[in-house]
Amino acid sequence: MLLLLVLSYNVFNLRERFFPVRVPSGEKSVRVREKVVRVKDGDTVVISSGLGGKDYTCRLYGIDSPETAKGKTPGQSYGDDATKALQHLVLGKEVEVTLTGGKTYNREVCILRLNDVDINLKMIELGYAWAYKQYLKPPYMETYMDAQRQARVEHAGLWHDPNPEPPWDFRHLLKHRAK
Repeated sequence: MLLLLVLSYNVFNLRERFFPVRVPSGEKSVRVREKVVRVKDGDTVVISSGLGGKDYTCRLYGIDSPETAKGKTPGQSYGDDATKALQHLVLGKEVEVTLTGGKTYNREVCILRLNDVDINLKMIELGYAWAYKQYLKPPYMETYMDAQRQARVEHAGLWHDPNPEPPWDFRHLLKHRAK
């Protein structure tokens, strides 16, 4: 009996690994457990789907962290700090990945949890990401916005600066300078 239970778990786990779950908004979320093998910046990680599956890139849902330098393009203050903070939280660790069903620039949009801690929210609480209000939906909107207000009050991370430049403004200016 125990052997059958173990075998059935392994078959289910294999199915999840080879066919990542996409969660349409408004439906009950389904999570898969995967390992973070790389942190690209403060809001993007690479996930290993394990057992020979293809790695995939996840853009963390509902947050936007300061930009890091890319080639000749300069980064923002706190961009490297945000990357290091996310590395400290998840690099090399097995996390719960909830895929939202969204995609942006060939990246899955996801929510990461480690030991039931919402890592996306944690990055806001630490002051290394903004709540990306433009893309937030309930039930995350209020929680993420409250966390940002609290981080600002506590001068956490990027909130050491009295008026830090949001990444979306930074990207907009870079785009217009390139023209």
